[in-house]
This record gives sequence, C-alpha cells and structure tokens, in this order.
Amino acid sequence: EALDYYLQAIESAKKHHFWKNLALAHEMAARFHREQGFDSYARLHFTEARRFYHQWGALGKVKELEKQYRLYLDQDSHVAFSNDASGNNERLQGLDVTAIMKASQSISEEIVLDRLLESLLRILIENAGAQRGALILIRDGRYCIEASGEVGKETIINLDPTPLEHPEISGKIPPVPVKLIQYVAKTKEAVLLNDAAQEGRFIRIPYIVKNQTKSILCSPILQKGEVVGIIYLENNLTTGAFTPARLEIANLLTAQAAISLENANLYQAYGNFVPHEFLGFLKKKNIMEVQLGNQIQQEMSILFSDIRSFTTLSEGMSPQDNFNFLNAYFEQMGPVVRQHHGLIDKYIGDAIMALFDRCADDAVQAAIAMLQQLTSYNTFQMQLGFPKIEIGLGIHSGSVMLGTIGETHRMESTVIGDVVNLASRVESLTKLYDTPLLITEKTLLALQDVSRYCIRFIDRVRVKGKAQTINLFEVFDTDPEWLREQKHATRIKFEQAWNYYQQQEFREARRQFRRILKKCPNDQVVKIYVDRCQQLIKSGVEEDWDGSIQLSEK
Repeated sequence: EALDYYLQAIESAKKHHFWKNLALAHEMAARFHREQGFDSYARLHFTEARRFYHQWGALGKVKELEKQYRLYLDQDSHVAFSNDASGNNERLQGLDVTAIMKASQSISEEIVLDRLLESLLRILIENAGAQRGALILIRDGRYCIEASGEVGKETIINLDPTPLEHPEISGKIPPVPVKLIQYVAKTKEAVLLNDAAQEGRFIRIPYIVKNQTKSILCSPILQKGEVVGIIYLENNLTTGAFTPARLEIANLLTAQAAISLENANLYQAYGNFVPHEFLGFLKKKNIMEVQLGNQIQQEMSILFSDIRSFTTLSEGMSPQDNFNFLNAYFEQMGPVVRQHHGLIDKYIGDAIMALFDRCADDAVQAAIAMLQQLTSYNTFQMQLGFPKIEIGLGIHSGSVMLGTIGETHRMESTVIGDVVNLASRVESLTKLYDTPLLITEKTLLALQDVSRYCIRFIDRVRVKGKAQTINLFEVFDTDPEWLREQKHATRIKFEQAWNYYQQQEFREARRQFRRILKKCPNDQVVKIYVDRCQQLIKSGVEEDWDGSIQLSEK
C-alpha cells in the first residue's frame, strides 16, 4: 500500500509539474526501498530525487543527498539530470522510473507461478525492447525453458518443461543458445551482445549461427547469491537494440523476479497442503489471510473412493512399500479428479475425499474416469507381478460447510455436514452390492443429462440414525459392453422384481430375479437379491419385515 501511494504521489506531482513534491516523493520512496533492502530501487529513486531537487533549484538539498546517501548516488552523474538533460550517463538517463516501478509492482503482486512467469516475461520483453524472449529456470541443476514469448503473441507456459540437456533435444538445435545460458549461470553476470552472429565469443553457438542472431540480452536471476533462473531476450530486427539502460531495466526487474519466484514457489508448496481452490471458496487471496473458523456454505457433490481390502494388501508390505504403493496409486487418481474440476480435500489412509462445486456431472464423470484409469494402471501393475486393485466410489450432493477447524497452533481446511457423512456411507455400500460406483438420488437429479450415463436404480436404504430413506443408483458405464447391454435390457424387469421384494413378496421377487439372472448371469446385484430372498424366506420374516431397517443393520 505504501508503494501504491508513493507511485500515485509521483505521478500526480509529475503531471502538475510540482517539482518539490516530485523530488520529495522520490526521496521518501527511496528511503522506503532502502529500509526494505531493495537497494537497486532505492538507487533509482535517490537518483530521481536528486534530479528533481536540482530542477527545482534546491542545490543545498542536492548536496545533502549526495553526502547522506553517497553509496546510492554516482557522484559524477548529477549533470546528466539538469534541466537540459545534457550529459552522458547512458546507464540511467531517460529511464521512466514510474513505469519501471509499476512493472516491478505487477511482478511482485503475482504469487501463482504460471501467471508470474507469463507476467514477468511479457513485462521484460516490453520494457527491454526485445522481439522475443524465454525464461529459463534451473531445477535440480538442469536448465528448463518454463516460458517463451514474442511481441504481439501469447506467452507460452510449459507446464511440463523438458530440460535443454534432455536426450530428445540433444542432436537438435535448441530454442535458445544453451552455451550462452550456461556461461551466464556460471559467471552470474549478464551478457549484452550488439551483433551476436558477427562478434564476440559466442558466434559459433549453433543457435546463433542458424538464426544469425543480432541483439542479445541474457541476465541471471539471483536469489541469495545463487542463480535460480536466466532471462534470455533477443532482437533480430536491429543490432545494438539492448543499451546499458535496457540492461539496467532488466537487472531491476529480475531482482524483483527473484523475490517473486521464491514467493510463488512457497505458495505452490503451500498449495500441496492447502489447495488454492479452497482459498478461493473462502474468498482469501493467500494462505496468510486464512484464520481459524473461516467458513462458507456451498452446494457441492462429494466423492469418496476407497481401495477394497487394502488391509489385506498392506499386510504383506513393509512400511516403505505401503507408502510407495499408496503414492503411486494417488498419482494415478489425483490428476483425474483435477481434470474434471474436482478438488481433493484430503487423503484418509487409502481413501480419497474430493469436492465438486461446478456440477454433479463433474463428480460422476470423474468417478467413471477414475475407474477407467484404474483399469490401465492394473494392466501395468499386473505385468510387474503386483496384485489387481479394486476400488469403490460413492457420490452424494447437497449443501456443505467449508472452513477451517482446529486450534490456534494447528488447523486444517475441511468440509463438514450430513452430505459428507452420507457420501462416505454410500461408498461403503459398494462392497455390499459388489459394484464399483453408487450415487444417491439427489446426485442423479442434479445431473444435466441422465441419458448420457448407464444408470439403474438398485435399492432404497435407511441410514442409521436417520428417519429418511435414500434411493441408491448404480452407474455401470465402466462395465464391459456386453454386460451394459444386458443390464439395460433387464432394467425394467429388475425394478418390477424389486417392487415385489419391497412389498415382502419374497417368493415372487426371487422368481423374477432368477429370470433376470438367466438373461444376465454376471449381474452381481441380481445375485445378491436372489440370495437375500432365499435368506428372508427361510427366516420367515415376511409378516413384520421393513426392508430398509433390516438393510441398515446389515
């Protein structure tokens, strides 16, 4: 906020030619940056303050600044800032400090890494007078192009950047002069070339030879004395495009970029624990604004998934193998949830709890995609000698409370409400019905186009502790095609048989279910109903049985 006001004061004073106010605003801004440890910006503002004190005629003030802040002022350059701007201080003369500070502030305000990279590269290309540019970050000692762009074109962000030394790139001419990048990283010094293809030590680099590159500006991004990135800019329209003044601009902006990159990486790391989408739900800009008890009510679909018989699977594994097994599985499922606009709220042992706020279709499509992904993953795992994994998924929709719970020194984001509890119980019922995906009627009614899915009603249940019953539906899109066709063909017959079952006419229900089983012998749900009818007939409970209550006790 202080920086905002300093810039407003500078712009206002410049607009109305209030040289005294302009000089004072620059001096105060310089002190501000000096106290914050941003010496490069302090130097710029002190230089501008001296210029406008000189222009105003306050020569005593000029001498005072030069004495008090001599480390920030070039003692031989004050002539360059006289009224006629005559002088030869090429490094700083003519820089629009306000524009630079605005650009710097734009970079400093962005903490989402992808947006920061886009903003940083665009600002550098515009302010340095480049034709095209690339932002290279160093990850694990390897150089990766994270962003590239050209004047008038959209900046390209590489979400999965390939290292420049990668075998796929070796043997080909890379999109930047790698040897130059390596030189800048090693020396930690910027390189300014007026005609790269014709002079200097880099004329034989394949990239420069091929493109006959003219002007190049390549500068390191330093963080605590270490190189964390390289900014590469070029202009093939003219030689000498990058003057020392342009280099000064690049140095100032990359200094801010180093701080912003660190903040963005921290923000990204926080996002591994507190999803950024959760901050959006709470209308918070960043993690620092979140407080204990922040909450909001939201309509959502809640998805629970769980690995079947995980306890049995894990018994034969070491603790390390258990962690490796779960992380490999979650690496398969997590991206699928996000691709369908879902937010993973938490991992509960081998279970996943995910939230979908846009529509119920996102949740159902994510569940289907998770089962499809699991099929591919199982094929790979079984080739390596690992057992096949089976999962169950349950989805329920409704109003939930999102917020933070815990205590002052330990809190976490979460979602609470009956909808969450019921979604979890629906998932557990997938074991009872031997089917991988169940949804409630509320989720079914929230779907935009039910006809696009393979869905059938399978039961009405009463959740323990609740008076109201809920209707359960099986989503069988991932069944083999022949089984899907059989289930579609027998769906009406199934509902008729279930009605006999619900009316306690178990012998007729059994007869109907057996007829369905002849047409669809692999229908596990029908097999379960045949067995139920058998047991109920034997136990003689036809006269006083309430199906939903008995089911909940099971």
